[in-house]
Formats: sequence, structure tokens, C-alpha cells
Amino acid sequence: MEESSQQNLLHNNFEDLTIVEEKVKKLNGESKVIYYNLGRVVSQGGLSKLHYLTNIETNNVYAVKMIQKSALTQSLRRYRVFSEIRIHKSLQHQNIVRLERVFEDDEAIYIVLELCSNQSLNDLIKRRKRLTEIEVQCYLLQIISALKYMHSRRVIHRGLRPSDTLLSDNMEIKVGDFGCATKIEFEGERKRTVCGAPNYVAPEILHGKGYSYEVDIWSLGVLTYTMLIGTPPFNKNDNKLATNIKLSRYNYPDSVPISKVAKEFIKYILNPNPAQRPTLDEILKHPFLSHKEKIPKLLPLSTLSSPPSSFFLSKFGLDIALCSKIEPMELSSKKETGNLLPVNMSIHSTEISKGSPQTANEMEDKPFVRASTVKNLKIYMTKIIIQPGLEMKAPSVFLTKWIDDPYKEGLGYFLSDNIIGILFKDSTTILLSLLGTRCTYVEKSNEPPVNFSLDDFPKELKKKVELLKYFQSCFGENTALTEDVKNEGIINLREPLFVRKWKRTSSSVIFRFNNDLVQVNYDNGIEFISPTK
Repeated sequence: MEESSQQNLLHNNFEDLTIVEEKVKKLNGESKVIYYNLGRVVSQGGLSKLHYLTNIETNNVYAVKMIQKSALTQSLRRYRVFSEIRIHKSLQHQNIVRLERVFEDDEAIYIVLELCSNQSLNDLIKRRKRLTEIEVQCYLLQIISALKYMHSRRVIHRGLRPSDTLLSDNMEIKVGDFGCATKIEFEGERKRTVCGAPNYVAPEILHGKGYSYEVDIWSLGVLTYTMLIGTPPFNKNDNKLATNIKLSRYNYPDSVPISKVAKEFIKYILNPNPAQRPTLDEILKHPFLSHKEKIPKLLPLSTLSSPPSSFFLSKFGLDIALCSKIEPMELSSKKETGNLLPVNMSIHSTEISKGSPQTANEMEDKPFVRASTVKNLKIYMTKIIIQPGLEMKAPSVFLTKWIDDPYKEGLGYFLSDNIIGILFKDSTTILLSLLGTRCTYVEKSNEPPVNFSLDDFPKELKKKVELLKYFQSCFGENTALTEDVKNEGIINLREPLFVRKWKRTSSSVIFRFNNDLVQVNYDNGIEFISPTK
């Protein structure tokens, strides 16, 4: 749809909507405007409001975290916002809310997130009062999977709680809100910032002696108690809150059934000494979670309003009585409130069919391998076509466009998370970050990458950086957020993913990435071959 016709449509039919505009540069250098309807407020935080956001042209609905620029006058606040964006962009996991895109206008920054239509665990607990043990086990396995992924990438969430743990339309857990998240920059680093919900914060944060990944383990224990009992073990309105947390002092009410193994599991995790707290792998081996073959991977939609049915449980060889109380009973009750934080993240391209990942940049409406000539180079477009009846799951990051350099200096390509890369003929790689100013250079796959900016780089890389700038202009991408971010250098590249080898055959183009994923592009579609484990 052309911009003028979109504007006429807006004027004629959407006069009562709150319109937000995203300006996107197309490959031919022209600008395209994407119009959104900013819907009602879902929740509100200190610096931001969470709204529904609808793409006027496609009717796709998202959640958007809207941050007014007037609230970012302090450099520390700007740092926190862009640190959140940087960290969230770097995480792509099935149990983590997907970040769709980020854009801005004169008034605000918009962090567009996947909408989790079944709200949060906080809403579920308020509606159901408490959850059965089999439900808690199902959710815990997914949350632990997300935490293991985050920790493997040196990210500490620091804000894990029911209101930030969401449910997708198929009842899959999605951990969201990375406003408190931080990244460990070197081995053994200890963080000291006091951060997190008061009744979910770990003892070592209150002691002020430095902390690491163990704080997420503590929050996991508090979350487990909350799901089973209906309220957190530590009352935020208690004037002895800090003391109770430091001593891990809590009680079980007499009105809620809870099994002995569940109580032991919670006690196991809520160890006030972080050095003695179990790891995520150790938690998975505890008897409460070790019988994974009897734990459903996903729960039915009916559990949004009632416990799992006996028919559903029978599929896993479970007795309905054993799912609400296992072994001796003990009880508890309380009530916790929290904000709905729907969030999610995948990214859009007009060339990718429904059910596959999407890219943050807007591709032109061209099929695979129809080439468009730009500055004497051919830019090839990837189109994903899912054949009827074929189940195909594409990776979260893949190659969307590439340029075969006529001077044979190297292969230029564009990834679905807006990273530009070049594989040079000497097998080295250079990558350009989302801002278009931060670079990573990889000389050998087994050596650490070198980071620098486009304006300050090693002299021996001058020729390669010039080619990178040339390819950047060919792709026509410029996704910088604000000058503040560019000046402070807050946003860095994600863990490098790059093309290691490529080959053109008579019927396809094959790309092998450094994580051993293989992408094969055919005239009528694309295929991904995962590395053998």
C-alpha cells in the first residue's frame, strides 16, 4: 500500500484512533511510513506505559512499551532504558518474550513486543487463587529453561515474578520485562545495584556485598511458593520484611494443601546463603521436578479458569488427587497483586509467511532470487515458503539478504535481527551492529572477537571497514535510535552469529553459520538444517 493511499485510509476511516508512525527506509532509499493504532493502557511503570498496538495495514496486534523522552532527561535513566533494549534484543528463546522492533518519534521511544494473549501468571493466580503442583511443575520447567539460556549469555534477570511471567496463546511461558536485567561483563563480576520487587529480592542484594546469578534462583523459589500458595512467602507490607528475607523466615498457612516434597523443594531453593543455593541443573534433579515424563510440556486453555481435568491428567498417568496434594498435606494462603505485562518478540518481513520468524526490517515485495540492482550490485532476497502440510521451524536469526560482490572481496549479507555482515575471501568476518556504528571483527572462529566503531578502527582494517560502509549504503539500512545512544555507546552487538562458509550451486545457495546451522535457499523457498547434537 502506497503512503498516500494509507494516509487517505487513515483520514477517512480512523479519525478517532491514536496514530503512531514508524518511518522505515526502503532498499531504494525511499522512506516508508508504517501506521499503528495506539490502544488502551494495559499497565504502567515508573518510566513507561504498556499499550496495545495495532498495525493499521496488517491488523497485527502487539504490546508496546512506550517511554516518554521527557522522562529520560537524566543520563542514568537513558542508560537503563537502552541497556534494557540491548539485553532484550540479544535474547531469543521460546520461553522469553520476543522483541519485535524498536522505533521512536519526537515524543517517545516504542519497544514493540509480542502480545501474550493469556496475560501473566499474576493474573492467573488472582483468578484461580493458587495452582496445582502439576501446573507449577510444568511452568517451572519452562522458566528454568529461560533462566538457563539467560545465564549462559551472562544475563541476570533480577526481576522474576508472576507479573513478568506471561502466557502465550498456546499457554507457553514467556519471561518478559528486562528493565532490571543486567549483564555480567567478566568472570567473577559481582553486581551491587539494589534492584527487583521488594518481596522477591534475594538476601545478598539486601546485604549489599555483591551478587550474581544466584539472585534469579532465589526469585524462582519465591515464585514457586507464590504459585502453590497464592501469595509470596514474604509480605512486602511487613516491617520485618528485610529481616525475614535475610533469614529465609516464612510460614505455610493452614488452609492450602501442599505436599512434603514441594515444601522441601522450596526450602532447598530459598537458602539465604547464595554459595549453598542450588544451581538450575541441581534444581532439575530434585524429586519435585525429576519425573519429567509425567509433567506436561504445555497445559490446556481450560486451566486459565480451573485445575487440569482428570481426563487430561490421565494422559500422563497421573491421579487428579496427587496433583493438588502429594503425600502429607500442609496448607497456606495469601494474595499478591501485580501488573499485567504482556510481552513477546518476533520480527516482521512482508516476505515471510505466517508461522515463521519475522525480520525487523521491511523487505520489498519480491520473491526469492529476483535481484534488484543497487550501485551495480545485486541484492538477493530470502523468501520463506512453507509447503502445505509441512512442519518447518525456522531459527530466530537467519540470513534475509545478500550481495555477491563483483570485485570478489567478500559476501555481504543481512541477518533477520538487523546485523550486516561480510565474509571476506580470507575467511575473516566483520559485523555491523543495529546502530550502524558498532562493529565486531572475527579473525578466527576460536579467537575472541574485536570490537570497535566505524569512526575508530584498527588501521590494518581500513579497506574492510570501507567495504562494510559501502555494503551498508547498498542495503539502505539505518536503525539508530537516538544520538544519545550513539554517543554513549550503550548498545553492543549480540553474541556474534555469522556466515562461516557459503556456496552457490545450480539450484541453490548454501550458507553455513558459525553455530553450524545450514541455510539452503532455493528458487521456491528455504530450508534450515540444524547441527547434529
